[in-house]
Amino acid sequence: MHIVVSNPAYNGPECRLDVGDELEFGRECGGVGRIGESPTISRRHGTITAVESGYAVEATGTFSGIVVTDRTTPSRLYIPHGVGPVEIPFHVSAVSVDGDDASAARLDVTVVGSTRADMWASQWGIDAPPNPRPVSRSNRSRTVSALATRRNPRRYRKSNGVYYAWFTVLVALCEPALGDEPGVAPTNQQLARRTGLKPSTIEKKLQSIYEALEVDTNERPRDVAIQHAISNGIVTRQHLSMLPDDGPSRRRVR
Repeated sequence: MHIVVSNPAYNGPECRLDVGDELEFGRECGGVGRIGESPTISRRHGTITAVESGYAVEATGTFSGIVVTDRTTPSRLYIPHGVGPVEIPFHVSAVSVDGDDASAARLDVTVVGSTRADMWASQWGIDAPPNPRPVSRSNRSRTVSALATRRNPRRYRKSNGVYYAWFTVLVALCEPALGDEPGVAPTNQQLARRTGLKPSTIEKKLQSIYEALEVDTNERPRDVAIQHAISNGIVTRQHLSMLPDDGPSRRRVR
């Protein structure tokens, strides 16, 4: 188990932390840990530590706390200054300074090899029952097929390696969730403006997306498609370069 920490404002390599390793971040930290010059950021604002289940955050700043935003679900966790370490259950998340510009003062954290972190993303939303119960055959089938989609890139590429046209729409659909402040799923009109396609074409592409990801269209398909695409690594921030540069959501992503 390990975590990968990156800094959008840092041009150097990402930082890998194995269990027990820690990364201090703040205004006067070096490398990945240097997150900005704002006076709201303390010289040593917080610490990220890799633990068996994922990672923990301690808010050591003088005035401001820390906000941890999940990238795969609508979850957010606020940690007041002086509190921690607090274990974070998220799989892919952003650690930012409370009250500061999140795009300029944040670290992106990805947990690799943690059963709990993987479960947090996969069990969220429509597939997470309010009480424990046996998984139905249809739900189990959807879970397996979602994993198969991640492992088989031909599901969303043509034989010549080019992405299917609907994949661009999937990227636009996931864009807000991959941005600095994850929002709600885009409407057909918003997707049309973002991709340059007609709204009627967008609806057809969405149906292709649901078919490729084997999403049940009776169960919040848009949200489920976003969750599957991001948590399974089908769509990442690197794919956002496929979209036009003039979209408002594109400018939010660093």
